[in-house]
Amino acid sequence: MESLDLEVTQQSQLLLILPYIDPDAVSYLRIERYGSRDVALKSDDMVKLENWKKMGNSIHIGLNNGNIGDFLNFSDIYVKFPMITVEDLVFLKETFLNSSHMNCVYLQVVTPFDLPELLEVFGPTENDINYMGSHRKRWFFKCYSKPEDILSIDFNPRCLQFQREN
Repeated sequence: MESLDLEVTQQSQLLLILPYIDPDAVSYLRIERYGSRDVALKSDDMVKLENWKKMGNSIHIGLNNGNIGDFLNFSDIYVKFPMITVEDLVFLKETFLNSSHMNCVYLQVVTPFDLPELLEVFGPTENDINYMGSHRKRWFFKCYSKPEDILSIDFNPRCLQFQREN
């Protein structure tokens, strides 16, 4: 099975399915809350499963109440949280810089990020225009795991994209 798309109403449904999934057989996992996508899906028990910890390719998960550390075993991550702290973003940046397997993390949040606080911890940004013609703010950091790679972080008040570039 290449990709697995799951739409559930509660975490208990995932707990019935995920233990039987071969982590090596799934290259893309998408989990969405069926019905109201504005209500966060609990993920605290799901992320404790051994199969979850062994999955490592791509994850797309809608609004959930987990924390960013629960998803960092994946190489490509799209995840939505009610909110995320600057401390979480610093943790994510440092984990990404030290990782040789992480390629892209796209974080979407309901509560907007505070740019002045990010500027304080990440430093000044480069300002440019993205491929759609929108202005964006970006940070660049050299990866520790592969010095020839660069981590670029694109800022938008409701989303941040962490991307490995080489």
